[in-house]
Amino acid sequence: MLSIDLIKDLLTKNVDKVFGYSTLANVFQKKVTYNTIAIVLAINVVVSGVIVNNQNELNIFSWYFILSMFFYGFLLFPILTHQKNKMFWVINLLRVWVFIGVIFMLFNGLYA
Repeated sequence: MLSIDLIKDLLTKNVDKVFGYSTLANVFQKKVTYNTIAIVLAINVVVSGVIVNNQNELNIFSWYFILSMFFYGFLLFPILTHQKNKMFWVINLLRVWVFIGVIFMLFNGLYA
């Protein structure tokens, strides 16, 4: 959720500046914002790996975290190359991934 909010702030930087909002993208440079987003996604990869590693047996929700490691790693490429035109895709893919996580939680609760 934090990465979604950071990307939204990056995409709406000019509007936030007009309204006087102090966001990370407005206070610091774009490069700092891109690097912060990359760090947050990298932390998500590590946390997903720790969660999967510490489970005794794999369940439905474990597969979400396994897929998340690859998904977040895939999303790091447009962020690390500072491609603003790809950020709309990245933010929407992250929103869809949150919804998929809710579906995985539902199935894990029903079938575990």
